[in-house]
Amino acid sequence: MGSSSFASLAHDLGDTQRAISQDSSGRILHVAEFAMGQVSTGFLATGNAGTPRAYQAIGGVYLVDLTVLQRTPMIFGLDQRSGPKSGGDRVTLYGAFLNSPAGQDPAIWIQGTRATQLNILDDARIALTIPQGIELSSGNPLGSASLIYASRPLTSPPVVSTLLEAYTYLPALRGPQTVPIGSAFWMALEDVSAPRFMALWVGVSSVQFAVPPLGSVAIFPLIPVFTAAAPSGRQALQLVVPADPNLVAYQVLFQGVSLDPSAMALQGSFTNVLTVGFTP
Repeated sequence: MGSSSFASLAHDLGDTQRAISQDSSGRILHVAEFAMGQVSTGFLATGNAGTPRAYQAIGGVYLVDLTVLQRTPMIFGLDQRSGPKSGGDRVTLYGAFLNSPAGQDPAIWIQGTRATQLNILDDARIALTIPQGIELSSGNPLGSASLIYASRPLTSPPVVSTLLEAYTYLPALRGPQTVPIGSAFWMALEDVSAPRFMALWVGVSSVQFAVPPLGSVAIFPLIPVFTAAAPSGRQALQLVVPADPNLVAYQVLFQGVSLDPSAMALQGSFTNVLTVGFTP
């Protein structure tokens, strides 16, 4: 195979910090590993590939990640990404350095409502109970929701982190908020993974018309887009915006409904309202 000549900077990899979660038997469930000495100049040299004499060298310079040195709490995501609008699900937030001195006594909000029953399990996990996700004026689910984590340490400024669309209250209508004219876009109506009957409509103005126990119709007029059975609890649809300059700055509103076809009585819910604006 031959060999390659190369130049390499001597370096020290430094220390490594880990955030590890384990079960009661000691089995490792989750590991977040961070090297405090990161080295890289962007070049990599290799030689004798596929032989016992194979080698690899990375040139670089030494730097220190202050986040790791200070063990600043970081959040990665939830182990359960969706649930009913009533809330109440017990979920786990994964991250790193969550049990460090800077991460004690945290507060977590889901779309502005504070999560309850927080329990720091270890340096990588916090158990919490999802709050209710209902729009008060309509009784409909909030759809996609952001998560905000804020630590409240006594000796340093708080750490505030945000995860966009960290959790979804079902049923939910998801899609883009802006679409260029003349282009296609997708939207999806999502509910629990079970057979559902779903419908979607579009309108141009907001209303509030209660339809117990489903919530409220929130847009007018009700122009049907589709009605269909959804065996898996999800229905996706592609729409095309005409290349009409008069549509620029115009917006339309979409809303859907998801019903349980097996229930003797009417069971289900309207979705959140998705507002889509058109751009050049």
